[in-house]
Amino acid sequence: MPGPWKHPKTGIYYLRQRAPTDLKNTPMTGQVAIPVGDIIRAVKAGAVVKVSLDTKDPAEAKKRHREADAALHEFWQRFREGPQPLTSKQIQALAGLLYARLADMMDGEPGEESIWKAVLRLNKGKEEGGELDQWFGPTVDELFAEQGVNTDLFSRTRVIRAASKAIQLAAETNLRKAGGDYSPDEARKRFPNWEAERGEAKSAPQAAAGDLDLFALLDHKFATQSLKEKTKSDYSRDLAKFVKSSGHRNAQDVTSADVRKWRDELIGEGLSPSKVNGKALAALSAVLTHAVREFGLPTNVASDIRDRRDGPTPGKKGYDMEEATRAGRQT
Repeated sequence: MPGPWKHPKTGIYYLRQRAPTDLKNTPMTGQVAIPVGDIIRAVKAGAVVKVSLDTKDPAEAKKRHREADAALHEFWQRFREGPQPLTSKQIQALAGLLYARLADMMDGEPGEESIWKAVLRLNKGKEEGGELDQWFGPTVDELFAEQGVNTDLFSRTRVIRAASKAIQLAAETNLRKAGGDYSPDEARKRFPNWEAERGEAKSAPQAAAGDLDLFALLDHKFATQSLKEKTKSDYSRDLAKFVKSSGHRNAQDVTSADVRKWRDELIGEGLSPSKVNGKALAALSAVLTHAVREFGLPTNVASDIRDRRDGPTPGKKGYDMEEATRAGRQT
């Protein structure tokens, strides 16, 4: 595996790799999701993939490079396998991710009712004008990159249609909230669980239950990677909090509902989004990712769960039309 490349002028390290020889003549389009520290960066796919590792520290660059390299090789493997059609249930589950993001993003401050009425009219107009691909296609392509989906054009079209309906439903939910109606979210119940559906598709081999103890996974991760002892201590502390919240310490038993519940508890404790995402959830997600890569856990159920409190600009009341429209398109 090649190591990180240091920019001669800035001193910042990069991952810079060519596609494997066996994929030299395979056209690769779209984006690949590359983890860089605590964020996921969507990078254009192609014969050469280059992404900044956002650090000048050699040790940190090596750590980030290993994680980015693993994600890139998973991406290339999906292209070796070729596009996989999606089932109707998988399509609706993917659409459900977009619904949840938009509905959760503005839960605390949904803005004015007039904004969401305008968003609903705008999205409906795009549907009637046959512009769904141009309007929602980029959002779906980003979702595919993030979730590791390599599918055919027909399935992509079906996901775009499902996404448009899901985003409209989320806009209707936000409209109700803007009017003061925070009754139970019935629309969310219609969507299947993506983690379960993706797990079914992968059919990954399972490790022995003992191997998937969260703290044993943490020990293995740090025994096989050059990581700081303080980081391990921080991770262990956050894992202990998660186990106390969920009652589960085996990775196989952890569900996305457990992770969402813990996230909400952390928010309730007054933690900032940077601490919720960059520390607590990052620790859990890193250990679950290690279980996926090393021990055959089907999926990391924490990979898409974040604190999304992206509220209005300070000093503003609610969202303006541009912000709400952008949220509807870029959930």
